[in-house]
Amino acid sequence: MTAKRPLEAERGFFIEETYERIRQDILRHRLNPGVKLVPDHLATSLKVSRTPVRQALERLCQEGFVQHIPARGYFVAEPPRSEIRDLYDVRFALEVRALELAFERGFAPEAVDALEVIHERYKALIENPSAASRSRIDQEFHLALAGLTDNELLVEMLRGIYDRLSFRRRSDGYWFWADRGLRGAAGAREHSALLASLRAGDRETALAALRSHLAEAQANYEQFIASVAAEENDRLLPGPRAAAPHPQETQ
Repeated sequence: MTAKRPLEAERGFFIEETYERIRQDILRHRLNPGVKLVPDHLATSLKVSRTPVRQALERLCQEGFVQHIPARGYFVAEPPRSEIRDLYDVRFALEVRALELAFERGFAPEAVDALEVIHERYKALIENPSAASRSRIDQEFHLALAGLTDNELLVEMLRGIYDRLSFRRRSDGYWFWADRGLRGAAGAREHSALLASLRAGDRETALAALRSHLAEAQANYEQFIASVAAEENDRLLPGPRAAAPHPQETQ
């Protein structure tokens, strides 16, 4: 294979860097859903030409983070709530298959040690008032768990699902609701049970623990969505309003 010329390599670097910076601004809601993305303005703020900006926006369109409307331009996407079930279904399929592969291929005790370190960091944040901070460590734990397979493609696919889930949670306003840490404590206990099964080499118990953990996470988020929908309905109806139940934190 012919090596890239220096100019081509530099151009590729600028395109990738521009894509990642815009993507992170969307994921962290520095660019909110519905905001118009003007290539000239982005190019100026990022100190690049319009070409890498347009290529980055087209890639983000393909990934669902940006929407292009003919004759109007680019906008940060406003994902439908119906998407959440699809995301959790794909997450479930990828994570369960990853754990099956990990047991088929084998993994070193040191890999479980690394998971334990991440788990301890997560437990230290249970009382932290920021659900977003806990979620980032939780994502790190689950990606490291999938990494036991040594299948980089699978891990990258799962990372993409986590990015969509993070985008979804911010778009739904989840972080403003989920700062009590109740689900965080339950998730920590579930992680502990999973780690104990990994230490014991107990495939079936580990798979059962993971399936249960993922199902609880999905059920909790759907409870949150239902509470938001109920609150929206209350606002549309006359008379006294019942307080919506406060959701717990999703893992």
